[in-house]
Amino acid sequence: MNCPFCQSSRLRQLYPAHEGECITSDLRVVPGSSIANQLCEACGFIFNAGGPRGNTEEFYGKTYQLRMHTDNAQNINFSSHGAVPMARAIADFLVEQTGGAETGNILEAGAGKGEFLVQYLQSMPHWRSVAFEPSTAAARLAERLPGTKVIHGGYQDITIHERFDVVASVAVIEHVEQPYEFMLWLRRHMKPAGRMLLTFPDFARNPNDLFCVDHLSKISEPQLRMLARRAGLSVVAIRRVGIAALVSLAWAEPEAQVEPVTAAAEEILARNIETAKGMVAAVGAARAAAAAAGEQFAVFGLGMAGLVAPVLLGFPRSEIAAYVDENPTMQGQMIGERPVVGLQEIAARGIQHISLSVSPIYREQVTAKLRPYGVKVYA
Repeated sequence: MNCPFCQSSRLRQLYPAHEGECITSDLRVVPGSSIANQLCEACGFIFNAGGPRGNTEEFYGKTYQLRMHTDNAQNINFSSHGAVPMARAIADFLVEQTGGAETGNILEAGAGKGEFLVQYLQSMPHWRSVAFEPSTAAARLAERLPGTKVIHGGYQDITIHERFDVVASVAVIEHVEQPYEFMLWLRRHMKPAGRMLLTFPDFARNPNDLFCVDHLSKISEPQLRMLARRAGLSVVAIRRVGIAALVSLAWAEPEAQVEPVTAAAEEILARNIETAKGMVAAVGAARAAAAAAGEQFAVFGLGMAGLVAPVLLGFPRSEIAAYVDENPTMQGQMIGERPVVGLQEIAARGIQHISLSVSPIYREQVTAKLRPYGVKVYA
């Protein structure tokens, strides 16, 4: 295939070039898929040519589950300031960007089961809302937000005639096959004086994304600005919360020709590939040390490197005692038949060795949290 942004065929294959068992962003093990990461050397766009590409309508409409095991399942950012639900952080950012306007209308594109919109409408109860969602989560979205007009479908299949003060898309753009066309669609539904809210995992802070089979675009600030300029949008503000980028955009004149970001992409890739390989190797080192001592090992974090490492290294996932994670809404779940547990279960499960599968921005923080448990940490 050609580059989804500039259509160039000047592509370079990237790590990890894998076919077989993969992991989705909703933390499911899927057989018979592929990771075919590519760098467009003409413009600097980074994308996965494999995974569900070419079959996204069926994948998101029938297969994708969006962590539907409970309404409470959500992304939580853990920092030195405490735990903050991502949906709350995003809603607060948008309130700031709209100046706290008491009334308006908002469209959320790919609203999932409503985590963000629930939070936003709690803060802005007089706003009128429309949302669409292509997955089976649309039914739960409608139940949770009875005052919102909910449409079951994807942006390419639905018709919406009005324009909105805010067009929001939370953690969606990395999933779509054509992110530039998606941004154009969103812009068409903005009022000229409106705002667009985009959030996505910032690839520059998230080397684990190299292993995520359904994140079809690996976006960081350079790629986002390149997409925006061509689509007729200007970046008003960017806030980073953990690995997520929260971006506020406004109307601008479209630029037919935009400068490539290849040099910035090369720099990010070099750093991320080295880190990603190191995280996989850390799993292998923890496993080897535990086996030599006749002890148990675990993986801290639900980053993709730790989830896919057994496949890349060729050992059964059953050798991992558990995945350890601070997010209480994910604890008790199973990933590849391995339990997700909290820190409090480390001793009870006899875990003596833990490899880290987290973004480098969390490494020192997590290492400090593990210190009281007397485990050997591999990073």
